[in-house]
Amino acid sequence: MQSPTPMLYRPGSLPEFGNWAFKVKWDGFRALVLRRDKNEQSPRVEHDVAPT
Repeated sequence: MQSPTPMLYRPGSLPEFGNWAFKVKWDGFRALVLRRDKNEQSPRVEHDVAPT
């Protein structure tokens, strides 16, 4: 099974209600975090960026 890829930035307004969380992207890259038996963080360039 192929892992999902991180979403690309798309400008828009934030939702007013619901179970939403958001974070300002200050660090210069965006990553998808997969939580299974280990910590995996994959940016669009497809290498692990998790701290060791």
